[in-house]
Amino acid sequence: MFPIPQDLQYGLLVYLDALLFELNACCELLRKFFALLHQHVGKNIPEAQLGQKLRKIIEAAGQDPAWFTRLDALRNFFIHNGAPYFGVDLSNVPEQYDLFIMKENLRAFEDETKFVRLSELRDIVEGFAHSKRVLQEYLIHLFSA
Repeated sequence: MFPIPQDLQYGLLVYLDALLFELNACCELLRKFFALLHQHVGKNIPEAQLGQKLRKIIEAAGQDPAWFTRLDALRNFFIHNGAPYFGVDLSNVPEQYDLFIMKENLRAFEDETKFVRLSELRDIVEGFAHSKRVLQEYLIHLFSA
């Protein structure tokens, strides 16, 4: 067992909560902004089709939109359904360390649906950043036309 100091655990809890909540809130605001700009130019997108439209734009630019679904699922789980437990992945030491954020207190890590790695959260943040640029370019072209 590799114990993590309590003050570090509390900080990680706060940062995880803030990351998931605020990034998800940014996505929701981006969706609303996107819909309003389309409405402004007379190209309304029904609410039910908005997510699909965003995914298609992101995919057309060669990006993977899967980060959005993963963000939403993690945010909903950790905000509404469960508490995170932390562990350190030492399986690739000394080349690489990773942090496990578990959905339950685990001793074995065969079932990857029961935890998320810190590196996966990094992938979500990077996916958001790349997608934001893609959507910005799309909107510039929308208003240029």
